Amino acid sequence: QLDSPPFGARYDMIAYEIGGIAYFGLGQDTNNYYQDIWKYDVLSQQWMKLDDFPGSIRVYSCVLDSLME
Repeated sequence: QLDSPPFGARYDMIAYEIGGIAYFGLGQDTNNYYQDIWKYDVLSQQWMKLDDFPGSIRVYSCVLDSLME
């Protein structure tokens, strides 16, 4: 069972996995747009907050050849 994520419920967020690390972030709720990015290490079951996304509001993401873009 996964630990509860350290961020609240939202929609239009990004989520993907690269090399055993799951990445989550961005999205919105009824009042806010979010710029946060989180990673979850499946083996250690640890959440870590990464730097906020520096760009403008996004609703899609893409992973190419194991690189986060």
